[in-house]
Amino acid sequence: MYRAGVFAEAHNLGIVLSYVGVMLSIHDIVVPDLVFYTHEQWSSQHNDEYCEGSPAMIGEVMSEVTRRRDLVRKRALYARSGIAEYWLLDPDLKSVAIEELVDGGYRPRAKKNGRVTSRVLDGFVLDADEVFRQLRKLEAIWTEQERKVAKRATSAKKEAASAERP
Repeated sequence: MYRAGVFAEAHNLGIVLSYVGVMLSIHDIVVPDLVFYTHEQWSSQHNDEYCEGSPAMIGEVMSEVTRRRDLVRKRALYARSGIAEYWLLDPDLKSVAIEELVDGGYRPRAKKNGRVTSRVLDGFVLDADEVFRQLRKLEAIWTEQERKVAKRATSAKKEAASAERP
């Protein structure tokens, strides 16, 4: 997914962001895993707190907990909001999909050997093997960071407990 941002920048297409608040309407605010705004969209649709209005693409990394919401509720919301592409990554099933908005609904783009090409990020290829290899690396980093945070928290609790003793 990191490659999408590098690709967009290298081809001067726009900006790719992760975990940013997106206000699709006064009632619909989401924080997708990945968002792409064209330069035109970006110049008029962001402030210091969140992005306002529909991006050209949204990507979600599904999990057992989020799968139904991503496939049903968010898919419908994103289609209603006019988001041209919806990327779905499922680590459990080791699958990637790019769906494009056609006549108010999403239709999957054709895959070839586990790879699918984006029209919004013109020429960008989403490769399942590469995506999940990157996700495994990130999970290892996150796990190590979580261990460090837990260790610091345990140390802080011990220090606090010993400071309270007379």
